Amino acid sequence: QRRFLPADAPPNRWLSSSAVEPTMAAPASAAAEALDEKPLLCVIGHGHLNDYFWAIARSYSERAGRELGINLRWATYLHGAEQADAIRGCSADGATVIASTLADPAAVLPALQEADAAGARIITFNSGAEFAHEAGSELHISMDDHATGRLAGERFNDAGVSGRIVCLIHEDVNTGLDDRCDGLAETYASGEVMPLHIPDDYDAEQTTQFTIDLLTNPEEPRAAGILALNVDTTLAVIEALSRVRGQLDYKPIVGSIGGSPDVSRLPLDLRNDHLAFLTNDLGPAQGYLITAALQMVQEFHVPERFVTGTSILKAVPFVINSGAARDTEHADELRDLVDASDRLSESGGEE
Repeated sequence: QRRFLPADAPPNRWLSSSAVEPTMAAPASAAAEALDEKPLLCVIGHGHLNDYFWAIARSYSERAGRELGINLRWATYLHGAEQADAIRGCSADGATVIASTLADPAAVLPALQEADAAGARIITFNSGAEFAHEAGSELHISMDDHATGRLAGERFNDAGVSGRIVCLIHEDVNTGLDDRCDGLAETYASGEVMPLHIPDDYDAEQTTQFTIDLLTNPEEPRAAGILALNVDTTLAVIEALSRVRGQLDYKPIVGSIGGSPDVSRLPLDLRNDHLAFLTNDLGPAQGYLITAALQMVQEFHVPERFVTGTSILKAVPFVINSGAARDTEHADELRDLVDASDRLSESGGEE
């Protein structure tokens, strides 16, 4: 019902649409049983099962598996040692292709190298692109984590943030999250960047209390900005602000890597006062493409130039709610796109 912006909508303010209820058909059991006769293909991720990014990535990966008709095994583990055990389990079960993240390369690389030596073909995705070739990976699919951090720094600059920015890392070991904080430090111009690990047991209330302590500790410099590296952390940070912002004499500005429907349910005053931007974390693309890559490696020869370079997709991130196209060098491209859309409408879609 509420899905269009009014003509007089103010810029740089959060608005909310009506709720949308998705539906999904269950796969036929007979078709699912038939998949068991096909070669086993494995995807082994890192992170917590309740992490929204991984829920979305997995759902799109499994959707691709159904559409491609492949025998897909999906697993996600919080710690690298468990991930390595799952890789070895897939290899022992005869998996022909194994896809893995490299968040904890010290733990995961030996298992991937063993699987490669045992005859499985290896592809990698998400964190750890710089270690992909060492893992024997033929393809690596990921977001550019350094570029994500640099983009966040630019957005904090645009928002006029000045002072210390805390970069909240929600996993104990993850090279990709470290890269995001490093990228933030490269472009943020008005203060220091402090990477800070939060408890990795994935308890939302504990993360909220951690943030409250951070914001209200008189012995610590104030956090002018907070970069949350996944949307679950973002929601906990905003909840913390809702409880203590009356005690603060300033407004901390929050940036988020990733979004979810729960962001739209936050009170508008909280969003408008504190949440500066959401960066698309490309969960659907990473999930779907990693399964497509499994099938491609299973069915086709991968050209040597791909193997040498490894990275097939190292996507450049973008801000979900950016208004940059209104007044930057992209304005001409946007105008061309609108003109093309108008022509398609007038021609009945025949152009």
